Amino acid sequence: MSDRERRKAFRDLTRFMIGLLVGAVVLLMMVAYSAQLKNDKSSVALQRALRHPDPAIRERALRIIARDSLMQRVNCATLVSPILDPIDRVRSAAMPVVTESLTGDRCDRQIFAALDTSPSTASRMLLLQAIAASGRSLGNIGHTALLRALENDSATRGFAAMALASTSDSSPTTLRALRRAFRSNTGSARGEALLALLSLEPKCENERLLEQGFEDSDAEVRVLAMQAWRRLLNNPHTRCPNVSTALEMLLRDKQWRVRATAVGLILEHGTARQRELLRPLLTDSVAEVRQTVKLGLERLQLQ
Repeated sequence: MSDRERRKAFRDLTRFMIGLLVGAVVLLMMVAYSAQLKNDKSSVALQRALRHPDPAIRERALRIIARDSLMQRVNCATLVSPILDPIDRVRSAAMPVVTESLTGDRCDRQIFAALDTSPSTASRMLLLQAIAASGRSLGNIGHTALLRALENDSATRGFAAMALASTSDSSPTTLRALRRAFRSNTGSARGEALLALLSLEPKCENERLLEQGFEDSDAEVRVLAMQAWRRLLNNPHTRCPNVSTALEMLLRDKQWRVRATAVGLILEHGTARQRELLRPLLTDSVAEVRQTVKLGLERLQLQ
């Protein structure tokens, strides 16, 4: 080995050892900080941890806050900011904290401000999921923010529809907005808007909207339209006819998941004639469809 090669090898080894030493120091600091956080759950310690440059510390602090219900110890601005964090696992850890804050009727203003202003689609999705999971009615500020998300944000429109459905707000303004979203050019958003609309307005007169969903070009919308129809049929306060004949065409759909969902709906709520239409699917190309038909027809024969 030449002198030049020896010098280069020595420099590389030195860099490696320095990197190893720095990594060990950082790891020790993280362990020490985690131990301190475990014992010190004061407001000051939690807020400092949520602002820590190491994402592992931020994530751990959020999990402790969620586990021990310590939301009240952290001011709203600091509590909500992790949902906007650039690190995925930190944002995920923040979601239950935000949900619990909403459930406890706290930090609404900061949460809905973040929904309006966040440039991150992932953050807005998590915020909308947290709002939906909280399952509570919202004030005017929250309702307005959800309507803006539904009408202006194509990336998260479907999540906004789910959040609106969870609030049980069946005002004319909300229903009109969901109908507009159903005409959206985003497949999943159309399906979620239809599902939300039927949840908030469970009326048999909406059958025509459902038939439009059955005919949608997007397979996910066709599946969600069937889920919406099932909810309507299972609602004890409605007396809708069994299954629209428009559903029958979905038994021949090119997507097997659509065929399987249609089979399940007809098995549950279809007429005797419609159930007879299932027999050709006993030789379907997809095993899941064949099995659903076989077990369903056998069960009906035993009843």
